[in-house]
Amino acid sequence: MTTVSPSELARRDEDAARLEERISNLLRLGVAASLALVVTGTFVSFVRHPEYLVVPQPPGWPSSPAFASASTVSGVVAGVRQLQGRAIVDLGLLLLIAIPVVRVLLAIVEYFRQGDWAYVCLTTLVLAVLILSFYAG
Repeated sequence: MTTVSPSELARRDEDAARLEERISNLLRLGVAASLALVVTGTFVSFVRHPEYLVVPQPPGWPSSPAFASASTVSGVVAGVRQLQGRAIVDLGLLLLIAIPVVRVLLAIVEYFRQGDWAYVCLTTLVLAVLILSFYAG
C-alpha cells in the first residue's frame, strides 16, 4: 500500500471540489438554457399561431402533419432556422436530454486529466450505457 502525502490529498480534494463546481455550473446553465428555449418556443408558437389561444383543440390535432414535431436533430435545426416555435421547444428538450451526457463527458475529461484511471473507466462505462439507452429507446 502506498502512502499519500498530505499535500497530495489536499490537491485531490481541490480537484474534486473544482470538478463538482464545474458540473454544478454545467447543470445550472443547461437547465436555464433549456427552460429559456422552451419558453421562447412556446411564445413564438402563440405569436405565430394566435388560434392556439382560442381554439381548445385545433382541427386535426394531433394527427395533422402541421402539428408534428421534427423526428430528427436535423429536422429540429431546420425548424429552428425557420423560427418554428415547436422546433424551438424541441431544441430545448433535446438540450435537457443532452445535459447528463455532457456531464458524464466532463467527468471523463477531468478524471483523465487527474490521472484517475479507475474513474475514467467507470464513467466511460456510464457513458456507454447512456448512449446505448438512446439507441435502445
